[in-house]
Amino acid sequence: MLTAKPDDCDLWKRYAIDAGREHDLIVFSDRTDNKLCFNFLDYQSQHAGGGGLVFNLVSLVETILQSQEKDGGKSSSDPFWTNSVRMLLRNGFTLLKLANDYVSMSDLQKLVLSAPTNPDQVEAWEPLEEQQEQLTERQREILEASKAWHSTSYCCDVISLAMERAATDMERHDVNHATEFWCVTWPNLPHDTRQSVAITFLSLADYFLTGSLRELFTTGTDVSPLDCLNGKIIVVDLPVLEYQTVGVLAASIWKYLFQLTVTQRRITDSSRPVFLWADEAQLTLLKTDTAFATVARGFRCATVYLTQNLDTYYHALSSQHPHQAKVAIDSLTGNLNTKIFQMNTSPTTNTWASELIGKEWVWHGANISTGTSSKLGEWASHTDNVGAQRVLKQRVDPIEFTRLATGGPQWNWQVSAYVFQGGRRFDTSGENFLLATFSQDFARSSSLPDEEPDDPDTLTVSCPHCDSDSDWSAADRGHKAVCPDCRQSFRLPG
Repeated sequence: MLTAKPDDCDLWKRYAIDAGREHDLIVFSDRTDNKLCFNFLDYQSQHAGGGGLVFNLVSLVETILQSQEKDGGKSSSDPFWTNSVRMLLRNGFTLLKLANDYVSMSDLQKLVLSAPTNPDQVEAWEPLEEQQEQLTERQREILEASKAWHSTSYCCDVISLAMERAATDMERHDVNHATEFWCVTWPNLPHDTRQSVAITFLSLADYFLTGSLRELFTTGTDVSPLDCLNGKIIVVDLPVLEYQTVGVLAASIWKYLFQLTVTQRRITDSSRPVFLWADEAQLTLLKTDTAFATVARGFRCATVYLTQNLDTYYHALSSQHPHQAKVAIDSLTGNLNTKIFQMNTSPTTNTWASELIGKEWVWHGANISTGTSSKLGEWASHTDNVGAQRVLKQRVDPIEFTRLATGGPQWNWQVSAYVFQGGRRFDTSGENFLLATFSQDFARSSSLPDEEPDDPDTLTVSCPHCDSDSDWSAADRGHKAVCPDCRQSFRLPG
């Protein structure tokens, strides 16, 4: 459960109590007395799956970097920078895992900061020192730089230790490949290029080396996505609207690793269903969301994303080309099979919802024309012409979404919504959508005992065309009706 607003956690606590699940609720927050920690890099190291440990670690950090860019950082469309940071991560993780048996953000930062920036530093200094009296000025410079780097560099120590511990041909090959990157490719990069690549990583690492993120995500592991598979409900109480970038980074870590954990489990008849819930979902979009949505059902995971309208999704990807953003969002929403549309004033969203529900053939524009003719000495003639046109019309016009009940006392504590589900025909409507009403029982005032209860068998509905009220049988909920005053058709609420 990813939170957006400061009171989201309290709401979920009430839900858990109402459902008798308060003992299954785990709150991940920096404001609790007993803080729980989740070392995400260590967790990913232990649960790498079949894609390869290092590559999965790189994908994890890349995803976090991209969430930071979406939150307001600058993203580059040039693949050179993406590939360069990816090489830094891959070759750093390779050495650290072999040398230390674990990886951490602080160790990777130390490795990057102590990596050679001049080819002179990686030269062998022992042969030069043996001939010190015969060295040229240039050779003395190389000796000084090399000896200093070899004796003080953390990067050099990690390389040496990884070479010692490499036990298989594959490990030795990987260490040699990583060593070539740090000792040949890295120091020979142009200074500005090398600095740009390094600062891209270091700017992210800095978040995890101080403050809440350091304490929550790098010190140990008390809770992880695996707890969800064991029946726990985890609320990530670092609301994005309150914590801003820190909240986005925290939500991205939990969301990505939850998705990965769910898709790595083997499903059996006894596998527990789980859910991923994100309010203001546009704030925590990940590149993996669409792919996860395509397979979530098969892994017994319900994905629930709440947002104000489509425009907020498009805005979240505004750094991309508008067409690319639209394709990405259309792909994501197309894989979310059940859609619930409440009152909305966004033309983009309402038109999209109307098109999604579809059209139907209706008879429109019945016209009656009357004429009378007569001639002296002849019978009078009278003609009536009745005409109608069959047209393809939206089942639900976009304007109908602006008229839905929004709850509260002015709507008698009722909220209405159109529910759409692909591949389903609702029994009450006979359609792939349903106009449903939800009662706000939790918000209803207790000071209404003297009000007369509504007749449960009668449904009073205001016509959306002429606003006149008419009574209908409650058994007709969700069916089409014709207004007795204006004779226009409309659908009764569900």
